[in-house]
Amino acid sequence: MKKIIFRILFILLFPLFANAQGNSSFVTNLEFEHANEVYPQKCVQMKNGNYLILSNYYFPGPGGDYSFTEISVKGKKIRDFKFPMGNFYPYDVERFYYFENGDIFFYGWGDKNHLLETGFNFMYDKKGDLKWTRNDFSIHSHFTTVFSPIDSSFFGRSCYTKYNQEKQEYENQYGFCIKLDYYGNILWQIDSLVFYDSILKDTLFFKSLYNLFIYDSFYYFILARGKDYRRMIKMSLDGDIVKIDTFRFPFNTKDLTMSFQKTEDGYLFQLRKWIDDYESQIVKLDDSFNTKWQYQLPIDHPVYASDIIIDEFGNIHLLLVHNVEYLSDLETYFEIRKLNPDGELLDSKKYFYIYLNGNIIDIHGSSLLLTRDGGYLISASMGYGWELGYVIKTDSNGYVDDKKIKCVSIKNEVHKNRNAIAYPNPFKTNCTFKLPTNTKQKVTLNLYSITGKLLKQEKFTGNSYEFFRGNLSNGLYLYQIILENKIFTGKLIVGDY
Repeated sequence: MKKIIFRILFILLFPLFANAQGNSSFVTNLEFEHANEVYPQKCVQMKNGNYLILSNYYFPGPGGDYSFTEISVKGKKIRDFKFPMGNFYPYDVERFYYFENGDIFFYGWGDKNHLLETGFNFMYDKKGDLKWTRNDFSIHSHFTTVFSPIDSSFFGRSCYTKYNQEKQEYENQYGFCIKLDYYGNILWQIDSLVFYDSILKDTLFFKSLYNLFIYDSFYYFILARGKDYRRMIKMSLDGDIVKIDTFRFPFNTKDLTMSFQKTEDGYLFQLRKWIDDYESQIVKLDDSFNTKWQYQLPIDHPVYASDIIIDEFGNIHLLLVHNVEYLSDLETYFEIRKLNPDGELLDSKKYFYIYLNGNIIDIHGSSLLLTRDGGYLISASMGYGWELGYVIKTDSNGYVDDKKIKCVSIKNEVHKNRNAIAYPNPFKTNCTFKLPTNTKQKVTLNLYSITGKLLKQEKFTGNSYEFFRGNLSNGLYLYQIILENKIFTGKLIVGDY
């Protein structure tokens, strides 16, 4: 009887115990022998709870490779392994899928016997044995494959443009679509979907069929922007075109479509302004392509969403990378923002920042994963002159333990506020600066225009100071507060509010 009671209690309490064990933070450095640049990419959580990460890395001089790394729920590296690529070299692995039976499927493109950019698909079992491969789509270089959990199949697509040598111009835009079963057999294939018409005439880009998404028993994908329009195609699981929509965004026709996802009540797009404009936004459209809401990312510095996840409640999680330049200083940091289905900000956390005077430190955020214990897993590369690969795990509250961060020049901003606080901000007549540290030393406050011109310099003592706008006109300003060897920076908005 005691054994039965013990077993029942064990069954009931084990999930709580396991969750408590797994609900921790860590920072794991991904290193590969002789590699001086490491770029972690997609992360997944395996059936056993461990994490599997795909990384691209490079050696000094020419040459590089890909590798999978398994790390434990506590961040300990268990093993590195890579699969033979046969006669593909060099090659690019774009994405992989991990299945509960241990199979790993990945796809990409590479140089096959000096036939450049041939698309490939590989499926390996958990023992590392090759189950099947398909690389016979030679004319389709950027061949992207998406797994469909609806019927355990793979849907691939590519795009190519026929070139008329006589007229010396591209004649048409063609889509190539193919469906494979779980074992790599072709279920159906379409070689020439033509998307060229009067609306998109002379406006299509080469290899522009992209952003494939599977939702609710249908395939969705869009054709890259024309001059003003976008083209979205909806296909059935049998390869029939169900619907073709041609639409345009009502705000800026030059926006680049960085990514999109189908949601229960519409479409979620990440847009970025054309060429070197910093402006980027998340846009929600309904099923008729009317704008439901827009969420504007900061426009005073470069910021991009390197990954977007929609959870089971419809909330949107954005992995953002910021690059903020103040005069000769550069501040680069990660941020995760959580929006509700209506585009309203629910939560925001900054994690790591690198701040060096006059030196540019690169941060490349890549992948965001919602873990089973309610935390986040971020894969990223950081470095100065070389790139170091990291996997960053937060706890269920979104925090990372300072003591577990061993990387040079990388700090955790969750538990402490690095900058001085200016409040109210925006302000009309005056505001108060409050320093995050107590001091009896003299403090210097510099106020700059957005172009970097010094407008005001004031000195004070203590950890707070009341600042009056004086003759400052409405607008955005940058402040710099110097305290001994510490420098605090931020934005100040003056307006008649």
